[in-house]
Amino acid sequence: MSMYSSGLVSLVGAGPGDPGLLTLKGQMRLLQADIVLYGPHVPKTLLEVCRTACEVVAEGTVGGGAQQAIYDFLVHHGLRDKRVVRLKVGDPFLFGAGTGEIEALSSAGVPFEVVPGVTSGIASPAYSGIPLMTSERSSRVSFVECDEGADFEAQLKGLGRNTGTLVAFVADGQLSAVVNRLTQEGLAPNTPCAMILHGTTPMQQTITSDLSRVVHTAENHAIRGPMVVVFGMSVSLRSQLAWFDRRPLWERRVLVTRARHQSESLVEALREAGAGVIRLPVLSFEPPTDLAPLEHAIQSLVAGSYDWVVFTSANAVVRFDQAIRRVGYDSRIYGTCRVACVGPATEAALLNTGIRADLVPQEHRGEGLLRALQRGTDLSGVRFLLPRAEYARSALPDGLVAAGAAVALVPTYRTIQPDISADIAKKHVSLSDTVTFTSPSSVKNLLHILGDEGPTLLKARTLAAIGPITSRALLRAGLEPTIVARNYTVDGLVEAIIRHAKTQ
Repeated sequence: MSMYSSGLVSLVGAGPGDPGLLTLKGQMRLLQADIVLYGPHVPKTLLEVCRTACEVVAEGTVGGGAQQAIYDFLVHHGLRDKRVVRLKVGDPFLFGAGTGEIEALSSAGVPFEVVPGVTSGIASPAYSGIPLMTSERSSRVSFVECDEGADFEAQLKGLGRNTGTLVAFVADGQLSAVVNRLTQEGLAPNTPCAMILHGTTPMQQTITSDLSRVVHTAENHAIRGPMVVVFGMSVSLRSQLAWFDRRPLWERRVLVTRARHQSESLVEALREAGAGVIRLPVLSFEPPTDLAPLEHAIQSLVAGSYDWVVFTSANAVVRFDQAIRRVGYDSRIYGTCRVACVGPATEAALLNTGIRADLVPQEHRGEGLLRALQRGTDLSGVRFLLPRAEYARSALPDGLVAAGAAVALVPTYRTIQPDISADIAKKHVSLSDTVTFTSPSSVKNLLHILGDEGPTLLKARTLAAIGPITSRALLRAGLEPTIVARNYTVDGLVEAIIRHAKTQ
C-alpha cells in the first residue's frame, strides 16, 4: 500500500502541447486521480485518460482563477484524503510557476509531490530542428522569461556576449524590448534567431531571421506572442535538421469520425504523418438489445455445433470474446472449429484473444470472404456462426445460405449515435479540410447530426473512405469520395490520404 494512500496532491507538468509528451508518471497520476485541476493551454486530450468518476475542474472556475483560491482548493481537497492532480502546462517549477502552491500545501501539512514536465523551451526548438547545444557551436543554454512587467532586462545582462544559446519565453508585445536589450548587451546583429509559436502542436509555426531583422520579420508575418524565441548559431541548423513541419500531412486538418475507443490507431497514424486531428466520434457501441441469443450461441459453440466462426469486424471479435469470458469460458471454446476473419485488423484483434485465424481473404470485405470460403469447397451442410453487429450487411450470410450452408447470425453489439449537437458537429467539420469515414454508419450518422447543411459542408472537403463499401455509402448520399483506400485498413486509409496530399 502506498504511504500516500490516504491522499496526495501531485503537481504534474502537462508538457508543451503535444499530448504524447506527458510523462508516464504524469499519466499514472491522472489515472489515479479523484480530482484534476487543470490550467489554461493544457491539451484537453490529456483529460480523456481520467476515470469516469474523476472530477475535472478548470482553473478559471475556481475563484475566477485567483491564486489564493487555487491554493485553498488544493489544500481543502488534499486534507479530505483525495488524490488530487494539479495539471500545469510545461513544467510545474520552471520560473517558479508552482512554488506558491507547494508552499501552501507544505504549510497546511498536505502530502504533495512534483512530477516534472517537458518545457516548451526545450521541446519547441527540438520540434523545429534546432539543437540547443552542439559540440561545435554551443555548450551553454540560458532560459529567460520575458513577460510584461517582468524584470527581464536585468536577466539578459551579460547574455549578449556569451557564445551559447539563449531561449526566451517572449510575451505579446515584448519582442522589440528583448532585441533592443540584447543589442545593447553586445549580441552580434547577424546572430540567427527563430520565433516558434504553438510549439509541438499541429499549429506550430517557426520563422527564422537574424537579430537585426527579427522585429521587422515578426511585423511582416503579423506574429504575436506568446512565443519561444531562440537566439544562437545552432538556429542555422534548422534547414538541415527540421522534421516536424516537413511531414507529408503537415498543415492538414483531418476529422476522425470513428468511435472513440477504436480511433486511437487512426489518430496516432495521422499525427505521426503530421496532420492535426479533430475528433468527432459519430458512433459508439452498446451490448445487443437481447443477450439471450448470444449466450445460446456460446453454449452451442461449446457443444461443437459449428464448423466455422466468421468475424467481419474487429469489434465483433472483441465483443464476442468479452461475452465468452463473461459466461465463464476462454479461447479453448473454439475447439476444432475453424475461424475466418474479413481482414488484417480483424485478424489482429482475434490474435489478441489467443486465436489464430484459419482464413483471411486477400479482398477485405464480405464478398471476398465468401469467395475465399467457397474456393474449392462444397459448403452444403457446413455450419457457420457469424457474431456481428445487430444490424449489418447481408451479402456474406446470404451468399453462404445460397451455397447450402447453415448460418447462425448472432448480434454481439449494436451501433448507436452519440448525443452530439449539430452546432458542435458543424464547427468540427468547418475546422477540417479532410473528413475520414471508416464505415457506412459513420457516413449516415454524421449526415444525420449535421442536418440539412451536411451535404453542402461535406462537399467542400476532401472525403476519405476506408474502402468501397463506405465509398458507396457516400455516393448514395450524393457525396463523391475524393480518396478510397486500396487496402481497407487504418494504415491503408492513412497511406491513401498521404498519396493524395502529395498530388496537391
